Amino acid sequence: MRTPFVAANWKMHKTVDEAVDYARSFLPLVDAVSDVDIVLAPSFLALPALATATGSSRIGVAAQNVSAEPQGAFTGEVSLGMLRASGITHVIIGHSERRQLYGETDAGVNAKTRATIEAGLSPIVCVGETLEERESDRTFDVLDRQVGEGLSALTPEQVAALVVAYEPVWAIGTGRVATPDQADAVHRHIRQQLASQFGEASAAACRIIYGGSVKPGNAAELMALADVDGALVGGAGLEPTSFAEIVAASRPVRRYNQKIMLSIVLTALYVVVCLLLVAVVLMQQGKGGDIAAAFGGSGSQTAFGARAGATVLTRATTVMGVLFMVGAMTLAIMGQRGTGSILSGVDGPGFQQAEPATLPVDSAPTEADEAEAAAPTDAPVEAPAATPAEPQ
Repeated sequence: MRTPFVAANWKMHKTVDEAVDYARSFLPLVDAVSDVDIVLAPSFLALPALATATGSSRIGVAAQNVSAEPQGAFTGEVSLGMLRASGITHVIIGHSERRQLYGETDAGVNAKTRATIEAGLSPIVCVGETLEERESDRTFDVLDRQVGEGLSALTPEQVAALVVAYEPVWAIGTGRVATPDQADAVHRHIRQQLASQFGEASAAACRIIYGGSVKPGNAAELMALADVDGALVGGAGLEPTSFAEIVAASRPVRRYNQKIMLSIVLTALYVVVCLLLVAVVLMQQGKGGDIAAAFGGSGSQTAFGARAGATVLTRATTVMGVLFMVGAMTLAIMGQRGTGSILSGVDGPGFQQAEPATLPVDSAPTEADEAEAAAPTDAPVEAPAATPAEPQ
């Protein structure tokens, strides 16, 4: 079962002292959280200090980049050996800004991912499409290439243990966010691609998180999606309180309760429809005298009149029958998608008890968004006007 995974990517923000101060404020806010994996990704210079500041907690520390080379004449690069010595646990690889601004390729992502795993660290591999690619209906083609080439030569066991971050480039630092339907479709597609490349078991175990202007206001609904296992947070991760709220929204207990409540409501409505269907059938057969009496008559015929009663009951039976079938199909689909059974108490196949839950709002960017967008980026600043023609 997949444990929710939430990471704050600080990008080029915060000095060493500011990183330590953040940890002091943040740790008490999530001290009781044991069902979400939390990671902070500061600049290279702050890695040792932050690893020390969080050393007694469950919080991991990630580097934002790494070289695939062990050592050598590579000016400005940082090796995995150096990162391990600093006490980190994770490495972000292939972030869209690395791809867009510094020309990082799928082959380079693959080399870094394999080297990171061999070094005993956990990679967070980023994939995602640009606005142009989305509008030209190439989202899935782009993701298939990035996943296929970026994870090439990995074993199923290695894929099961890593984290894949889907970050639509058009949503990063813009205040825009993919709708729940868009995110759900893309995450399901990525998991299907992983299944075809590495097998169903590895795909089911691999955590796929969403990154793209995630905030406290939209985190809950995104995390409620069956194939969204957490978030890679940018601007909203720069403030301890804001990031703690996103962590809270990712907790599996909250997600489970939301699904159960929805299932209870739909099941109750379905029971009402079933009872009404039984009632109108009995009345139509002349066996519902007591029911008809409730409407002011001694039987179905006297209650409505012979011909009018028959017409009304026939229509009512048809309507109830349609609602019965729609309700049955809805509950069946929910069971397949993982809401679980409230009667048996058994979780559906898509639900993870240890896994990572308001509508995305299209509002003006917050101060945190502006901080995230401050770094130069080639990413477009508008969300697409329409979703791709094919389901994502």
